[in-house]
Amino acid sequence: MAIGPQADQILNMWKEIEFFEDKIDHELANKKVAPNSQVNTGVPSGMSFSHFQIIKERYLKAGWADVKWNSDQREGDWLTFSTIKLD
Repeated sequence: MAIGPQADQILNMWKEIEFFEDKIDHELANKKVAPNSQVNTGVPSGMSFSHFQIIKERYLKAGWADVKWNSDQREGDWLTFSTIKLD
């Protein structure tokens, strides 16, 4: 396999995604999830929307119906994981 000049950046991005996913998984594991419900977690420090787009797809494939990035000036940023499809 030939590697290009951005190989280090791509590898680093995947390592960051794994790191953020581990943090989110840990937070989700400590929450009770009921059918037809939503669970909120914090957005890991340093996670960008580019990371989120890939992470979201991975959680959808894992069985979540929807994952949203929410933001509020006072509350900050958080992720909402849903067992039902959100509008």
